[in-house]
Amino acid sequence: MFTGALQRLWELPLALDPPEQSWRDWLLMLALVAASLLEGFLRSDVGWRPVAVGVAIVAPLVIPWARAYPLPATVIAFGGYGVLHLEMLVTNVESPLVNPFTLLVLTHVLTRWAPGRQIALGLGVAAVCWMIAWNIPSDNFTGMILKGVVICLPVSSGAAMRHLAELRYARARESRFKERHQIARELHDTLAHRMTAIAIQAQAGRAVAKSNPDTVLETLATIEETASRSLQDMRQIIGVLRDSDAPIESRHTVSDIERVANANTGEIPVSARLEGELDDLGASVEAGLFRVAQESITNARKYARRASRITVNVNGTAEVVRLIVTDDGDPARPGARLGSGYGIVGMTERVSLLGGQLSAGPGPDGRWVVDALIPKAGG
Repeated sequence: MFTGALQRLWELPLALDPPEQSWRDWLLMLALVAASLLEGFLRSDVGWRPVAVGVAIVAPLVIPWARAYPLPATVIAFGGYGVLHLEMLVTNVESPLVNPFTLLVLTHVLTRWAPGRQIALGLGVAAVCWMIAWNIPSDNFTGMILKGVVICLPVSSGAAMRHLAELRYARARESRFKERHQIARELHDTLAHRMTAIAIQAQAGRAVAKSNPDTVLETLATIEETASRSLQDMRQIIGVLRDSDAPIESRHTVSDIERVANANTGEIPVSARLEGELDDLGASVEAGLFRVAQESITNARKYARRASRITVNVNGTAEVVRLIVTDDGDPARPGARLGSGYGIVGMTERVSLLGGQLSAGPGPDGRWVVDALIPKAGG
């Protein structure tokens, strides 16, 4: 079991999406440098004071680059402390570890962002340096346990934050995957109807071919148009479909948004306004508009504070169709309406697959707005 755990650690990939260097890194570095200066010169039991304080000042300088280069940063900082305290140990100079918080921060960063091999190597270096700097072998049992707990805290916090981030990423990916499945199932249903229509029209054309040739030409034109739309749907299915055993649902149209608005559910009422050129929408676009409206209404009912009405506006032009969902609740605080965030991820994925764009956040008046712009061609 232990060997298996080491193998999994060794094969652990680089953490997902490490943030870029920011002013917070520099602020933390300055704070740790200041703490090293204060502790180094205020404590009376610091041995080799100039050298010890110098090492404690240099170690935090790697903080701004620690996420990008976690192993080198760890080796530099721990190596400085380790070499210094090894020489002190050899020459029988007693001295406390000046500002160990820098080492705790770097241990957290290492386990949070580095790939598994670097974590294993870095923790090995850190363990040796901790034992030398804190002279752990000479401690009593209680001292060893307490120092061990302190050392394990940043390791545990880094690993926990890494696991939570990977879990959020996996859930978001699953949400996008389910949205793709839903789109493909809706298109499948529409495609089946169109192919049936093509077969019926072809049979009808053959039946009247001899008696009324002009009707055959009209039928062929209809078949051509229906087949073109079917090919477009087929391309979209190929783009998003994966194996799925889920049952196929009947597709929704843009007019179903009004049905949702008119439903008396006892919750916050919804008013829907459909205007513009909405008669020539493709099946995938209509289904996408309905799903975005449905999810936005659900989110508003769940998270809007003191809202008395939700408004859905759908406006179509010759090229695009726009859906805007708002409510009259209190102005939204940043992040207040995100919930798990996976509903917004699903809406964004659906609109993106249709070649459109979606934004969700506070509008100019602070109230939450979902705005989706989708081309009628549907991607």
